[in-house]
Amino acid sequence: MPSLRKSLLPLLLAGQSSARVSRSPTTAPVDLPLTLGALGFLTPISIGTPPQEIISLMDWTWINQFTLSTVCLGNPHDTASCLAPGQVFFNQSESSTFANQTSLYPSRTWNPNGFFGPAPLTVQFGHDVQHVGNLSAPTTFMLADMQFPQPGAFPFTGVFGLSPVFKSDNQSTQSTFYQFWKQGVYSSPIGSFLYCYNSTFGNTAPARALCNGNDALQTLGGYHSNFIQSGSLQWYDSVINLQVNIIDIITSPEILNYWALPVTKHSIGNESQPLNMTASGAIFDYASFGRGAPVSVNSYARLVELTGATPITLDASLAPNNGAQAFHSVPCSKVPKLPPLKYQFGAGTPEWEILPQNYVEKIVVSSTQTVCVLNVRTLGDGDWIIGNLGETFAKDKVILFDFDKLKVGIANAVRS
Repeated sequence: MPSLRKSLLPLLLAGQSSARVSRSPTTAPVDLPLTLGALGFLTPISIGTPPQEIISLMDWTWINQFTLSTVCLGNPHDTASCLAPGQVFFNQSESSTFANQTSLYPSRTWNPNGFFGPAPLTVQFGHDVQHVGNLSAPTTFMLADMQFPQPGAFPFTGVFGLSPVFKSDNQSTQSTFYQFWKQGVYSSPIGSFLYCYNSTFGNTAPARALCNGNDALQTLGGYHSNFIQSGSLQWYDSVINLQVNIIDIITSPEILNYWALPVTKHSIGNESQPLNMTASGAIFDYASFGRGAPVSVNSYARLVELTGATPITLDASLAPNNGAQAFHSVPCSKVPKLPPLKYQFGAGTPEWEILPQNYVEKIVVSSTQTVCVLNVRTLGDGDWIIGNLGETFAKDKVILFDFDKLKVGIANAVRS
């Protein structure tokens, strides 16, 4: 889901900016408030001088910052031919600190891609001051160069990418958080996520007060130890999973910048499920792909058998996730007695659970009927090979990413 962005002046070439920029490292992490919408978690940032507010979709799996701009079919002044009426965009011509960087980073197209599917995702590159919370720094980012009429207005202007940065990556593929950190704006290379969801079945959940009344917090430049149950934090080396670009998030040219862990065990309750041991893994990806508990085709069939779930036909607008699998329901009264789903990411490490209260979704299908649906999402064929760990997995947990050591942290969240 794209959005447009602006570039700075020849600041990039000079390596400095005359714009006001926070240079002293902050010791306190910055908490971005997240609001959960149909397409994912949204947060406000700003770009340019004077700042233009860019409501951004937070995305653990996108490189850099994507921003809807005035560019359409390569023309920087033909916005109306591509953007839908009412779409908010970044107008780079109205920023005194914008610099076009197409000579440094030529325009790029992905087709297919995770945003528009079979339609091309084309971007140009610019440089401008990004404002995140109370911090500002010059960054390189992507301005959308729309190649087709937008079918409708998005509820956001940009995509704030938080994918890992490899040593070979230049600024065109670096998260802007990473660019801030490399400039010394943040004192820590760690980002963390806490989901203060509303409990559906009465199980205790992280107190919404921890998220300042918001749906979630994406914290940049560190994490809050008081959000984490003592002794529960585990760190894992992120790995490159080649299957992601084949059967999961398919892009061409391929992108492999994902927070990914090998899956060494997957269970339903205490019953181990078969793994494809040559390449089994999990990608951290909330929003559209991360809704639903990740299971294999075969373990889903076993879950249906163990829970006595029955097939249910749902309108697409009511489906709990966008997976290709069929859905099944269980009696709502039975949910607390269902088995948890478990995942292990290393020998001897904890098995992380998704409680049945978190993988079953209450769905109102009519004014007189509410059903409880197994909110699972399958990928691949047969035994487990890959899955997406998103907000369903993140309930009751804190998810952390270390951009310096390329490690993923998982911890149990405190409960209210």
